[in-house]
Amino acid sequence: MATLGFLRSNPVEYSLEEIPLVTTGLKLVSVVETIGLALTVSGGVSAGNATPQSSLDSATTQRHDGVVLFALMYVGAVGLTVLCWQRRARILRHRRQLLKGVAATLPFIGFRVLYGLLGGFAPSPDDRGRQAGPVGA
Repeated sequence: MATLGFLRSNPVEYSLEEIPLVTTGLKLVSVVETIGLALTVSGGVSAGNATPQSSLDSATTQRHDGVVLFALMYVGAVGLTVLCWQRRARILRHRRQLLKGVAATLPFIGFRVLYGLLGGFAPSPDDRGRQAGPVGA
C-alpha cells in the first residue's frame, strides 16, 4: 500500500500523470488493494468468531480471495514501477531517487506476498488432523 502511495505522490505527480495507463493503473490497483484488505480483515474476524462449519468456510473463502487480490495488487505495483522506470527521463531528478527506492523494495514485498499466499492457503491444524487420521493408528 505504501509503495503505491509513494509511486502516486512522487514519481508520477507532475511527471507522468498525463499518461492514461499510469493514472488508470494506479486507480485500479488501489481499488484492488482496498477490496483485498477488506476481504482479508473480514475473513479473519469472521474466522475468529465462527462456530458452525459453514461460517468458517465462508471466512476462509474471504481470506483466500483477499490474499489473491493482494497478489494481483503486487503484480500491478511491479507493472507500474516498470512503466515509471521506462519513462524515468520525464521524472524530475530528485524524484527518481524515490523510484529507485520503490524498485529496491519490490523483491522484499514479493516475498511477503508469497508468504501470505502460502499461509493463506495452508490447511488449518484441524484439517491436517482429519486428513492424517487418528493419532497412533
